[in-house]
Amino acid sequence: MAEVRAKLHRLPLAAYQGEKAVSFTCCLRDRKRGFVNAEIVNPLVQMLSEAANKYHCIVPVYCFMPDHLHAVLRGTSPQANAKTAIDAFKSNSGLWLCQNAPFCEWQLNYHDHVLRKSEDFRNHVRYVARNPIRAGLVHEMTEYPFLGSIGCDLSEVLFDVEESERFGRFQ
Repeated sequence: MAEVRAKLHRLPLAAYQGEKAVSFTCCLRDRKRGFVNAEIVNPLVQMLSEAANKYHCIVPVYCFMPDHLHAVLRGTSPQANAKTAIDAFKSNSGLWLCQNAPFCEWQLNYHDHVLRKSEDFRNHVRYVARNPIRAGLVHEMTEYPFLGSIGCDLSEVLFDVEESERFGRFQ
C-alpha cells in the first residue's frame, strides 16, 4: 500500500483569522459511510456548534453526507479562527467516533478554501446545500436530515443567496 502523505496547509494560521468565511470538506477514512443516522450525526452537530462558538464562528451551512462533511465557517469577530474551530471539532469528534462508532474515523486532513468574494460564498453555500440532491439522496434539499446551519437560520442564508443572484447583489 502506498504511503499516505499529510497535506500541508498552504496558508498561515492568520489567513483563517477574523471575519472570514472558509469552506471545509472533511472525509471519513476509506470513504466509509458512517454519517447515515441521527445517533451519529446529531452529537457531531453539537460538537461542531461548540467548536464554532468557542472560536467565534457561525456555520452558515453544513452537510453531513454519508462519507464526508461539508461546512462553511464564518468568523464573527477579529479573534475568530475558522481553522482552529474545525481542528478542535475534528479532534473532539474523532475521539467521540472512536468510542461510539469505531467503524468511522476521520481522514488525516481536510480540504479548505478561504472564500474571498461574496460570489465564492454564494457558490459554496449553494454547492453544500445541493450536495444531497446531486448525490441522488433526496429530490429537495429540505428533505435531507443532515443539512443545517449553526448560529444563523439556514432558510435565511439560502434566501439571501437566492435573492443576491436574482438582483445581482450580495451583502
